[in-house]
Amino acid sequence: MAAPGRYKEVLEWLLHVNRGRQVKLGLQNMRDLQRALGTSYTDSGYSSFHVAGTNGKGSVCWKLAKTLETLGLKVECCTTV
Repeated sequence: MAAPGRYKEVLEWLLHVNRGRQVKLGLQNMRDLQRALGTSYTDSGYSSFHVAGTNGKGSVCWKLAKTLETLGLKVECCTTV
């Protein structure tokens, strides 16, 4: 995990990274964030999904969770307003 002092630096970078530019699609932004924070999805020992966008996140997460549960996987959804 990143040192507490790095959090502010990374947050500032995130707030300004796309200012005045078109949004860059793909996973590279998340990989860059993980590298900046000193973490990796492979460090956690579990798989995760990041669902983003304007509309439909709740529905997508619910359908994904139910599909994975049907396959016998343990699922937890964390959402924010």
